[in-house]
Amino acid sequence: MRIGIALAVYRPHPEFFEKQLQSLLDQSYHDWFCVITSDSPLDEIFKNEKLHQFKNHARFRWHENEERLGVTKNFEKAVQICLREKVEAIACADQDDVWYPQKIARSVEVFQSYPPIRLVHTDMHLLYRNEKGEDVIGTETGWQAERRGIHHVQPRHFLIRNIVAGCAMLFDADLARMYPVIPEEFYHPDYWYSFLASVYGKVYSIPEPTYAYRQHKENALGISPFKGFFYTAPQSSLMDVLKKFRRVYFKSRDLVSAAVREKVPVSFFAKFPITVFDLGFSLSLMGFYYLLVPSERDVPLARACFARALGKALFFIPRPWV
Repeated sequence: MRIGIALAVYRPHPEFFEKQLQSLLDQSYHDWFCVITSDSPLDEIFKNEKLHQFKNHARFRWHENEERLGVTKNFEKAVQICLREKVEAIACADQDDVWYPQKIARSVEVFQSYPPIRLVHTDMHLLYRNEKGEDVIGTETGWQAERRGIHHVQPRHFLIRNIVAGCAMLFDADLARMYPVIPEEFYHPDYWYSFLASVYGKVYSIPEPTYAYRQHKENALGISPFKGFFYTAPQSSLMDVLKKFRRVYFKSRDLVSAAVREKVPVSFFAKFPITVFDLGFSLSLMGFYYLLVPSERDVPLARACFARALGKALFFIPRPWV
Protein backbone atom coordinates (compact mmCIF):
# COMPACT_ATOMS: atom_id res chain seq x y z
CA MET A 1 0.00 0.00 0.00
CA ARG A 2 1.46 3.33 -1.09
CA ILE A 3 1.55 6.02 1.61
CA GLY A 4 1.92 9.76 1.03
CA ILE A 5 3.22 11.82 3.95
CA ALA A 6 2.25 15.50 4.02
CA LEU A 7 4.77 17.61 5.92
CA ALA A 8 4.14 21.36 6.15
CA VAL A 9 7.06 23.43 7.43
CA TYR A 10 7.86 27.01 8.39
CA ARG A 11 11.37 27.98 9.42
CA PRO A 12 12.05 24.63 11.07
CA HIS A 13 14.58 24.28 13.87
CA PRO A 14 17.51 22.63 12.01
CA GLU A 15 18.34 20.04 14.68
CA PHE A 16 14.71 19.07 15.28
CA PHE A 17 13.94 18.96 11.56
CA GLU A 18 16.92 16.75 10.82
CA LYS A 19 15.81 14.28 13.49
CA GLN A 20 12.30 14.19 12.02
CA LEU A 21 13.48 13.60 8.46
CA GLN A 22 15.92 10.93 9.57
CA SER A 23 13.19 9.20 11.58
CA LEU A 24 11.13 9.00 8.39
CA LEU A 25 14.02 7.38 6.54
CA ASP A 26 14.38 4.90 9.41
CA GLN A 27 10.84 3.54 8.98
CA SER A 28 10.54 -0.24 8.72
CA TYR A 29 7.73 0.26 6.17
CA HIS A 30 9.17 1.28 2.81
CA ASP A 31 6.35 2.07 0.37
CA TRP A 32 6.06 5.78 1.14
CA PHE A 33 7.12 9.22 -0.06
CA CYS A 34 6.98 12.61 1.64
CA VAL A 35 5.76 15.92 0.22
CA ILE A 36 7.28 18.90 2.04
CA THR A 37 5.60 22.26 1.47
CA SER A 38 7.49 25.19 2.94
CA ASP A 39 6.05 28.52 4.04
CA SER A 40 9.61 29.86 4.26
CA PRO A 41 12.43 29.87 1.67
CA LEU A 42 13.96 26.46 1.01
CA ASP A 43 17.35 28.10 0.58
CA GLU A 44 17.27 28.94 4.29
CA ILE A 45 16.69 25.29 5.11
CA PHE A 46 19.37 23.91 2.79
CA LYS A 47 22.02 26.30 4.10
CA ASN A 48 22.30 23.90 6.98
CA GLU A 49 24.74 21.15 6.04
CA LYS A 50 22.86 18.44 7.92
CA LEU A 51 19.62 19.30 6.12
CA HIS A 52 21.19 19.68 2.69
CA GLN A 53 21.67 15.90 2.52
CA PHE A 54 17.90 15.47 2.23
CA LYS A 55 17.49 17.93 -0.67
CA ASN A 56 17.80 15.43 -3.52
CA HIS A 57 16.71 12.30 -1.69
CA ALA A 58 14.29 10.23 -3.78
CA ARG A 59 11.71 9.96 -1.00
CA PHE A 60 11.27 13.72 -0.51
CA ARG A 61 9.46 16.17 -2.81
CA TRP A 62 10.23 19.78 -1.84
CA HIS A 63 7.87 22.66 -2.66
CA GLU A 64 8.32 26.32 -1.69
CA ASN A 65 5.13 28.37 -1.46
CA GLU A 66 5.04 31.63 -3.39
CA GLU A 67 3.36 33.29 -0.42
CA ARG A 68 2.86 32.24 3.16
CA LEU A 69 -0.24 30.05 3.41
CA GLY A 70 -0.44 29.39 7.13
CA VAL A 71 -0.54 26.00 8.83
CA THR A 72 -3.88 24.71 7.54
CA LYS A 73 -3.55 25.75 3.90
CA ASN A 74 0.07 24.60 3.86
CA PHE A 75 -0.99 21.11 4.95
CA GLU A 76 -3.89 21.22 2.51
CA LYS A 77 -1.44 21.89 -0.31
CA ALA A 78 0.87 19.06 0.78
CA VAL A 79 -2.05 16.62 0.95
CA GLN A 80 -3.26 17.55 -2.52
CA ILE A 81 0.24 17.13 -3.99
CA CYS A 82 0.35 13.66 -2.42
CA LEU A 83 -2.75 12.79 -4.44
CA ARG A 84 -0.87 13.38 -7.71
CA GLU A 85 0.80 10.04 -7.11
CA LYS A 86 -1.16 6.83 -6.66
CA VAL A 87 -1.60 6.82 -2.90
CA GLU A 88 -4.14 4.80 -0.95
CA ALA A 89 -3.61 6.55 2.35
CA ILE A 90 -2.14 9.79 3.65
CA ALA A 91 -0.30 10.60 6.87
CA CYS A 92 0.67 14.02 8.19
CA ALA A 93 3.92 14.91 9.91
CA ASP A 94 5.08 17.86 11.99
CA GLN A 95 8.49 19.41 11.41
CA ASP A 96 9.96 18.68 14.82
CA ASP A 97 8.68 15.31 16.07
CA VAL A 98 10.49 11.98 16.01
CA TRP A 99 8.75 8.94 14.51
CA TYR A 100 9.57 5.50 15.86
CA PRO A 101 10.68 2.98 13.21
CA GLN A 102 7.43 0.99 13.36
CA LYS A 103 5.05 3.98 13.17
CA ILE A 104 3.92 3.62 9.57
CA ALA A 105 4.00 -0.19 9.65
CA ARG A 106 1.81 -0.36 12.75
CA SER A 107 -0.67 2.16 11.36
CA VAL A 108 -0.86 0.32 8.03
CA GLU A 109 -1.41 -3.00 9.81
CA VAL A 110 -4.44 -1.67 11.68
CA PHE A 111 -5.63 0.42 8.74
CA GLN A 112 -5.80 -2.60 6.44
CA SER A 113 -7.79 -4.61 8.98
CA TYR A 114 -10.81 -2.30 8.67
CA PRO A 115 -13.08 -1.46 5.73
CA PRO A 116 -13.06 1.90 3.89
CA ILE A 117 -13.49 4.73 4.65
CA ARG A 118 -11.34 4.81 7.76
CA LEU A 119 -8.83 6.78 9.76
CA VAL A 120 -6.48 5.32 12.34
CA HIS A 121 -4.48 7.26 14.92
CA THR A 122 -2.05 6.40 17.68
CA ASP A 123 -0.93 7.57 21.08
CA MET A 124 2.32 9.51 21.47
CA HIS A 125 5.11 10.09 23.94
CA LEU A 126 5.71 13.72 24.93
CA LEU A 127 9.19 14.98 24.09
CA TYR A 128 10.77 17.88 25.97
CA ARG A 129 14.12 19.69 25.88
CA ASN A 130 15.53 20.00 29.41
CA GLU A 131 17.77 22.74 30.82
CA LYS A 132 20.86 20.82 29.71
CA GLY A 133 19.67 20.82 26.10
CA GLU A 134 18.84 17.11 26.20
CA ASP A 135 15.71 15.48 24.78
CA VAL A 136 13.67 13.71 27.47
CA ILE A 137 10.42 11.75 27.35
CA GLY A 138 7.63 12.76 29.74
CA THR A 139 6.11 10.39 32.27
CA GLU A 140 2.66 10.46 30.63
CA THR A 141 1.63 9.79 27.05
CA GLY A 142 -0.43 12.38 25.20
CA TRP A 143 -3.65 10.44 25.69
CA GLN A 144 -2.97 9.99 29.40
CA ALA A 145 -2.23 13.68 29.91
CA GLU A 146 -5.42 14.78 28.18
CA ARG A 147 -7.53 11.87 29.46
CA ARG A 148 -8.49 11.58 25.81
CA GLY A 149 -11.84 9.85 25.17
CA ILE A 150 -10.68 7.78 22.20
CA HIS A 151 -13.81 5.55 22.27
CA HIS A 152 -16.19 8.42 21.40
CA VAL A 153 -15.74 8.87 17.66
CA GLN A 154 -19.19 9.63 16.23
CA PRO A 155 -19.83 12.85 14.24
CA ARG A 156 -21.68 14.37 17.22
CA HIS A 157 -18.53 13.95 19.32
CA PHE A 158 -16.28 15.64 16.77
CA LEU A 159 -18.67 18.59 16.59
CA ILE A 160 -17.92 19.06 20.30
CA ARG A 161 -14.18 18.28 20.36
CA ASN A 162 -11.37 16.60 18.41
CA ILE A 163 -9.36 13.64 19.72
CA VAL A 164 -7.05 13.01 16.74
CA ALA A 165 -3.58 14.54 16.46
CA GLY A 166 -2.54 15.25 12.88
CA CYS A 167 0.89 13.65 13.15
CA ALA A 168 -0.70 10.53 14.65
CA MET A 169 -3.16 9.75 11.85
CA LEU A 170 -3.32 7.71 8.67
CA PHE A 171 -6.48 8.19 6.59
CA ASP A 172 -8.07 7.09 3.34
CA ALA A 173 -6.81 9.23 0.49
CA ASP A 174 -10.36 9.25 -0.90
CA LEU A 175 -11.36 11.66 1.86
CA ALA A 176 -8.93 14.23 0.45
CA ARG A 177 -10.15 13.53 -3.07
CA MET A 178 -13.76 14.04 -2.04
CA TYR A 179 -13.02 17.22 -0.07
CA PRO A 180 -9.88 18.96 -1.38
CA VAL A 181 -10.44 22.12 0.69
CA ILE A 182 -10.13 22.20 4.49
CA PRO A 183 -12.72 24.68 5.85
CA GLU A 184 -11.18 27.37 8.01
CA GLU A 185 -13.68 26.55 10.77
CA PHE A 186 -11.98 23.18 11.29
CA TYR A 187 -8.60 25.00 11.43
CA HIS A 188 -6.38 21.91 11.06
CA PRO A 189 -6.29 18.79 8.84
CA ASP A 190 -6.58 16.36 11.74
CA TYR A 191 -9.90 17.84 12.80
CA TRP A 192 -11.32 17.92 9.27
CA TYR A 193 -10.29 14.45 8.12
CA SER A 194 -11.18 12.74 11.40
CA PHE A 195 -14.63 14.35 11.25
CA LEU A 196 -15.08 13.21 7.64
CA ALA A 197 -13.97 9.69 8.54
CA SER A 198 -16.52 9.62 11.37
CA VAL A 199 -19.25 10.52 8.86
CA TYR A 200 -18.27 8.23 5.98
CA GLY A 201 -16.61 5.39 7.86
CA LYS A 202 -15.04 5.25 11.29
CA VAL A 203 -12.12 6.47 13.36
CA TYR A 204 -10.01 3.73 14.97
CA SER A 205 -7.55 4.17 17.82
CA ILE A 206 -4.22 2.40 18.32
CA PRO A 207 -3.47 2.66 22.07
CA GLU A 208 0.32 2.66 21.83
CA PRO A 209 2.82 5.49 21.30
CA THR A 210 4.39 5.35 17.83
CA TYR A 211 6.27 8.65 17.92
CA ALA A 212 7.60 11.36 20.20
CA TYR A 213 5.59 14.60 20.02
CA ARG A 214 7.82 17.56 20.75
CA GLN A 215 6.39 20.08 23.21
CA HIS A 216 7.75 23.62 23.10
CA LYS A 217 6.50 27.18 22.97
CA GLU A 218 6.56 27.30 19.15
CA ASN A 219 3.99 24.51 18.78
CA ALA A 220 1.14 25.57 16.47
CA LEU A 221 -1.01 23.26 18.55
CA GLY A 222 0.12 21.38 21.62
CA ILE A 223 -1.00 18.84 24.17
CA SER A 224 -3.16 20.46 26.86
CA PRO A 225 -3.25 18.30 30.00
CA PHE A 226 -6.72 17.89 31.51
CA LYS A 227 -6.72 19.81 34.80
CA GLY A 228 -10.12 18.90 36.16
CA PHE A 229 -13.82 19.28 35.51
CA PHE A 230 -14.11 22.67 37.27
CA TYR A 231 -10.74 24.10 36.29
CA THR A 232 -10.58 27.72 35.12
CA ALA A 233 -7.48 29.69 34.23
CA PRO A 234 -5.94 31.65 37.14
CA GLN A 235 -7.09 35.25 37.47
CA SER A 236 -10.01 34.68 35.09
CA SER A 237 -12.98 36.88 35.92
CA LEU A 238 -16.55 35.65 35.81
CA MET A 239 -17.11 37.56 32.57
CA ASP A 240 -14.00 35.94 31.06
CA VAL A 241 -15.39 32.50 31.87
CA LEU A 242 -18.84 33.33 30.50
CA LYS A 243 -17.34 34.69 27.30
CA LYS A 244 -15.28 31.53 26.91
CA PHE A 245 -18.43 29.40 27.21
CA ARG A 246 -20.00 31.52 24.50
CA ARG A 247 -16.92 31.23 22.27
CA VAL A 248 -16.75 27.45 22.44
CA TYR A 249 -20.46 27.19 21.68
CA PHE A 250 -20.04 29.38 18.60
CA LYS A 251 -17.04 27.26 17.64
CA SER A 252 -19.21 24.13 17.53
CA ARG A 253 -21.94 25.99 15.70
CA ASP A 254 -19.39 27.11 13.10
CA LEU A 255 -18.33 23.50 12.61
CA VAL A 256 -21.91 22.55 11.83
CA SER A 257 -22.23 25.48 9.42
CA ALA A 258 -19.03 24.45 7.63
CA ALA A 259 -20.18 20.84 7.34
CA VAL A 260 -23.51 21.94 5.86
CA ARG A 261 -21.80 24.36 3.47
CA GLU A 262 -19.42 21.65 2.25
CA LYS A 263 -22.38 19.25 1.86
CA VAL A 264 -21.09 16.70 4.34
CA PRO A 265 -24.05 14.40 5.11
CA VAL A 266 -24.23 14.97 8.86
CA SER A 267 -27.34 13.52 10.47
CA PHE A 268 -29.95 15.72 12.12
CA PHE A 269 -29.32 13.85 15.37
CA ALA A 270 -25.64 14.89 15.35
CA LYS A 271 -26.48 18.55 14.68
CA PHE A 272 -29.55 18.80 16.93
CA PRO A 273 -27.88 19.60 20.30
CA ILE A 274 -25.91 22.44 18.73
CA THR A 275 -28.37 24.00 16.29
CA VAL A 276 -31.77 23.70 17.97
CA PHE A 277 -32.48 26.63 20.28
CA ASP A 278 -33.21 24.92 23.60
CA LEU A 279 -31.08 27.05 25.96
CA GLY A 280 -28.48 24.28 26.11
CA PHE A 281 -30.80 21.58 27.49
CA SER A 282 -29.77 18.85 25.00
CA LEU A 283 -26.08 19.61 25.40
CA SER A 284 -26.51 19.42 29.19
CA LEU A 285 -28.15 16.00 28.84
CA MET A 286 -25.16 14.88 26.80
CA GLY A 287 -22.86 16.19 29.52
CA PHE A 288 -24.68 14.27 32.26
CA TYR A 289 -24.65 11.14 30.11
CA TYR A 290 -20.87 11.18 29.62
CA LEU A 291 -20.33 12.11 33.25
CA LEU A 292 -22.66 9.64 34.99
CA VAL A 293 -23.02 6.53 32.81
CA PRO A 294 -20.12 4.24 33.83
CA SER A 295 -19.67 2.55 30.45
CA GLU A 296 -19.66 5.92 28.63
CA ARG A 297 -17.81 8.01 31.21
CA ASP A 298 -15.61 10.65 29.55
CA VAL A 299 -15.06 13.60 31.88
CA PRO A 300 -13.31 15.92 29.37
CA LEU A 301 -16.11 15.33 26.86
CA ALA A 302 -18.72 15.97 29.55
CA ARG A 303 -16.97 19.21 30.48
CA ALA A 304 -16.93 20.27 26.81
CA CYS A 305 -20.66 19.56 26.53
CA PHE A 306 -21.52 21.57 29.65
CA ALA A 307 -19.33 24.50 28.54
CA ARG A 308 -21.19 24.66 25.22
CA ALA A 309 -24.53 24.22 26.96
CA LEU A 310 -23.83 27.24 29.15
CA GLY A 311 -22.57 29.19 26.14
CA LYS A 312 -25.77 28.38 24.28
CA ALA A 313 -27.88 29.47 27.24
CA LEU A 314 -26.05 32.81 27.42
CA PHE A 315 -27.88 34.02 24.33
CA PHE A 316 -27.88 37.60 25.69
CA ILE A 317 -24.10 37.96 25.10
CA PRO A 318 -23.71 39.12 21.48
CA ARG A 319 -21.16 37.22 19.43
CA PRO A 320 -18.96 40.26 18.67
CA TRP A 321 -18.31 40.62 22.40
CA VAL A 322 -16.70 37.18 22.70
